[in-house]
Amino acid sequence: LLRTSMDEVNKDDSSIGLLGLGISQQEVEVLFTDETADDINRCSEKIEPFLTALELRGQLAEACVEGDISQRCPPELDTRITDLTTKMAELAERCRELACLLIHEDTLSFATTVIRSGAFSQAVVGETSKLIMTLINYRVHENFRDYEKLCRQKVAEFLEIDYAVDGFNLEAERLRLNISTPQPSRTCLSSSEVEKEPKTIAEWVGSLLTLRVDFDRGEMLDVLIKYDEKRLLLESDGGERANEEAAIPVSLFSFGRTVMYLLSRLDVASHHSLHEHRTPMRTHLWKFLLNVLSSAGGRGRQLFRAGQGMRVICNVIRGSAWGVEREEVTPDEELDREEEEELYLPGQGLWGLRDPYHSWPYVESFESERSEHRFYTMDFLDDKFYGSKDRMLAAAFLEYMSSDAMWGEETLVEEMMQYPNTLQVLCRVRPPGCFLMRLLLSSPGFPAYLQDTAKRVAEAYVERSMRMLCSPDASCHSLFPVCYYAEHPEKAAAIEAFKSEMLAVETTNVLLRILAHAYHCLQACLQEERSMREGEGTHTEKRSTLGSEEPLDEATQLEEEITACCKLIATRVPLRADELGDMSVAVYMQVKDFTRRALLAVNQLPPVNPDERQKARGLEVAKTVPPRPMYFGHYQQLIYNQSNPTQPSSRSMVFEYQARLKCLQGTADILFTGENRYLSEPSLFPYEFLVVLRIVQLVRLREASVPPFVVELQDSLEQLTGQRSSFIFSDTREDIELAGAEYPWRTGLAQLNTFRVSQVPLRRSELRRYPKRSPLEVVQGLEVILSEYASLNMWEEEEIDSTHTSRVKDVAQLEARAVRRSVLLALVFNHLCYFHPKMVTLEDSPQGLSLRLGVTLEMLASLKELLQRAPFAGLQTAADFAAAKAPEGCSCRVLQGSSAGAVAVLQVPAGESKVAFVCMMGIWTMWANCTKDNSQVLT
Repeated sequence: LLRTSMDEVNKDDSSIGLLGLGISQQEVEVLFTDETADDINRCSEKIEPFLTALELRGQLAEACVEGDISQRCPPELDTRITDLTTKMAELAERCRELACLLIHEDTLSFATTVIRSGAFSQAVVGETSKLIMTLINYRVHENFRDYEKLCRQKVAEFLEIDYAVDGFNLEAERLRLNISTPQPSRTCLSSSEVEKEPKTIAEWVGSLLTLRVDFDRGEMLDVLIKYDEKRLLLESDGGERANEEAAIPVSLFSFGRTVMYLLSRLDVASHHSLHEHRTPMRTHLWKFLLNVLSSAGGRGRQLFRAGQGMRVICNVIRGSAWGVEREEVTPDEELDREEEEELYLPGQGLWGLRDPYHSWPYVESFESERSEHRFYTMDFLDDKFYGSKDRMLAAAFLEYMSSDAMWGEETLVEEMMQYPNTLQVLCRVRPPGCFLMRLLLSSPGFPAYLQDTAKRVAEAYVERSMRMLCSPDASCHSLFPVCYYAEHPEKAAAIEAFKSEMLAVETTNVLLRILAHAYHCLQACLQEERSMREGEGTHTEKRSTLGSEEPLDEATQLEEEITACCKLIATRVPLRADELGDMSVAVYMQVKDFTRRALLAVNQLPPVNPDERQKARGLEVAKTVPPRPMYFGHYQQLIYNQSNPTQPSSRSMVFEYQARLKCLQGTADILFTGENRYLSEPSLFPYEFLVVLRIVQLVRLREASVPPFVVELQDSLEQLTGQRSSFIFSDTREDIELAGAEYPWRTGLAQLNTFRVSQVPLRRSELRRYPKRSPLEVVQGLEVILSEYASLNMWEEEEIDSTHTSRVKDVAQLEARAVRRSVLLALVFNHLCYFHPKMVTLEDSPQGLSLRLGVTLEMLASLKELLQRAPFAGLQTAADFAAAKAPEGCSCRVLQGSSAGAVAVLQVPAGESKVAFVCMMGIWTMWANCTKDNSQVLT
């Protein structure tokens, strides 16, 4: 201890040891009279490693700040630092006490700062990480001794044992994790800087996950995974467990922000500078995360939720399967480009349809003002060679968490409900996550979760609509310069009341859209699977010959799982019978109006100038003044330019009216030709009718039986959306059925003729002449049309001795009369009457229409007289007719179809027969429906 030689014989007074101890050499010799020199040397040997550790720790601190600390570490110094950390790690591996000494000297925080500085080579990073793993591997925080209290405290602080999850700020921590300096330096390693903020295990792991070089980042990730897996393996396999019965220790990475940092690096929806781009690395990150959470219990769930784990998983599962490609620009430039994009996206009629993958609008909740998913192409470049293993592992991660050994099914469903778009993602990926969907749809809390998700989407829609309605905008007509200021209590209350009503209606609409979207995606997948199986028919036949005991193949099992999910979705449709009737009527009215406008879109009026008639026939769209611009569709992409005040933008724009017109024209093509062009040009697709079709199909899947009106409505919707071939291909078959049939409207004195009334455009000038506000107006309109039809004078035989000129004139007149006849038939069967078939067959005679309807002019006259007398005179609504007291002997009846009054039926006697009038949303028509020209016209 006095550093004096025991071999010296002659000792003078100057050799009295270190006087600072207060004892002399003679006193020491007396004190250790019984101790030999070997005993003292052995004691010194035990102390020497501790002195070496302290000396190495001091040399490391000095070496790290040697030279110009504003620059990276030079190679020679870097090599020396590597040797120092290697020696320190070797010393720490020798015994727990040496590790505690280094922990006591703040080696954990200092080593993390060395890695985080980015000023050292990969060799230093690797050896320093090895030193950290060696120090924390003793788990001093679990079984400490009395003299290790300070060491335990430092380890607990480093591992973030007492971290408060509630105070985690995702955005702030994400920026902190990915912070990078333009020029790496060693200024942070000065003693004053190191003592400012002690570093933790999360910052160490985060630094390794954000290394610039892919190879270095992957190497350190493998090191972390192998280190964490040791606690899971047996000693015979190089692990730490003595046997299979031994408990699995808790991961040292499962206490603080490490889990959230791992999720942050997996979040491919974040800015490209904030997440991992390489698919192999993301695959290993999922493996690492799964190992960490495997024994974390409830704390692991809290950390997973704080890092928005369900949102991250869904983003990875979705990948680049749908969404809009995102440019690799800085956050500031991206914000500026989004603002510029808003100039080309006025309105919201096409909100969310920039996605070229046929995405449905208003079925998913998005952050801020975005209306579609976005992805970076570079994030999925590895998939071509490596495969989308990260997506498969993310889905498998959730399924594994549903096991009883992990979270269990109920707990997993709770986590799945933390993200509003979980169902929308699971149903759309290929293959769909049927197991997870069944868990979600079967949960008692699913209706509340679905309602909350629908409300979020509806709030975004209503907020945008109200902002467009009430905000001043000098670029168009708006509430300006006299503005609507909602600061006044009365105005604010009025706006809020209106918003709440809109929100309630739109929430129900969005809820139905979400379920319809899920059903549609599953049906599309089912159709793809069946198409693939049909293509492999030969292989399937060979396999079927092996016997019936062969287990189901993957394709068949997938079809069964999809069918089961569809049935579960159907049970969640919140439509009662009366609500279904009201919705069906509203849809029917829209189908009628949409079809009429579609026919107008492809039957343009000739130009006023007769010389331009021939030229106009070759034009597809009449020239109009384009309204506000709107970006739409996959085939007309925007061209990004740098804005220049002196140079106008050269973006290729598609206007909103053009998008709607193309949709109408596409529907008209279906009506005329039966060709489905929707797949070749998505902009032609009427998404709203597809939504309604899927809702109707879900209702039919849920209910044992539905009214025939719903069946007919589904038939129309399937034709409009291209799900079924158009009606025109069945003309010949129906004509054959009528060939030898006996019907009351057939006299046998004239030939039969079939008219496609659904292909005749009805213009506003014609409709204005035949209003339908009351049954009386319908009767009056039919009376006028029947009279005009009978007087067309186009059934007379042509005289033999007429001249050539008169024959030409007669031909022109006959063509005009034939056109007029088609218009009259369309007015009867598409406007004044409820008639579902798209074509009608009748006798080609003056009385053919009257016979076909089953009414005569005399019958209509008696109906008109009845409706003009009290108590029916002047009545228009179904409620008025229901309240009116019919005169004696009059068997008038009013049948209310729904409590809301969307549909009602009025039966009126007409001689020995009865005529029915249908009122739908205040519009009256006469019942003339007969499927496939059934003889029971008025039943």
